[in-house]
Amino acid sequence: MKAGKKLLVIPILAAACLFPSSAGGGEKSTVEAAVVKNEEKMLIPGGTAVGVTLESNGILVLGTGNVTGRDRHVYSPAENILREGDIILSAGGIELEDKEALSLAVRDCNDRLDLKVKRKNEVLDVSLTPVKCMEDGSNKIGVWVRDSTQGIGTLTYIDPKNNSFGALGHGVYDADTGELMTVKSGNVVKSNITGVRKSEKGKPGELTGVLDKNEIKGEITENNKCGIYGVLNEQSVEEYYNKPIPIADKSEIRQGDVTILNSSVDGRISEYKAEITSINLNHKDADKGIVLKITDENLKETAGGIVQGMSGSPIIQDGKLIGAVTHVLVNDPTRGYGIFIENMLEAAE
Repeated sequence: MKAGKKLLVIPILAAACLFPSSAGGGEKSTVEAAVVKNEEKMLIPGGTAVGVTLESNGILVLGTGNVTGRDRHVYSPAENILREGDIILSAGGIELEDKEALSLAVRDCNDRLDLKVKRKNEVLDVSLTPVKCMEDGSNKIGVWVRDSTQGIGTLTYIDPKNNSFGALGHGVYDADTGELMTVKSGNVVKSNITGVRKSEKGKPGELTGVLDKNEIKGEITENNKCGIYGVLNEQSVEEYYNKPIPIADKSEIRQGDVTILNSSVDGRISEYKAEITSINLNHKDADKGIVLKITDENLKETAGGIVQGMSGSPIIQDGKLIGAVTHVLVNDPTRGYGIFIENMLEAAE
């Protein structure tokens, strides 16, 4: 197996944090749209950095490779059968709970191994023949896999009516395949932030910290393009409680000053100044409708602007929750994208 792949721990971040980007796709376009006024909905704004752990629904294939058999010949048992991004649902007719279950199925196979695989929106039945490897004679199929991920993000809101929450403002994608993770289960856990690696031009910074998986704050039930969603336990709601504030319709949001809430710099939720420079009500990416610039000197000094792990930080304007920070622009970490709170709530339904 490829070293470091099976148990890789990745930060939760969005594509703009990984590849050079510009603000061109987010510049304001003139759009005429009929806007339906939301009922006055009150949400508790977040801002707390939290740990996120996710178990995938099936075993994600990261890639295939070679196996040296006992006869010293090199084989590729999964080549042209499994592809990067495939999700292995079952092996030998047994549903797979984790990658260890797949390893057991491979170990115990005496002939061909039947697999049920999800590829995009299609479920396929495939089979392959394990190779007894030269090193120890055990069965190998030459596949790199992952069944979970974890990282740090920021809580965006809590609904005081039912303790439901939204966070990140963008989905959790696998770092190797770029595929949106399908979630079987997940938790929000306590994160102890130990430091901030400062963003620089061309090199986004990140929050560094330790996840306490024994201190579960809530359950994650959904991972989609607009964020992660779930329900917090009662004790965590009390811990994170803040005064509920109204949300803003897209039509109410304007260019100009805003406040960002985040706890990453000093461990407590603080307000940081920023400015919306562009609004696109119908951006093709739901998590990039807002373009903003950090103007807070303290945040620029301590973090260099936006860093990985700040995704989900609430954006407040005129006393209303309008959205969340989602991306940092690699070439200028004082600038980034945000998602409308309206989009996050629609995706939660």
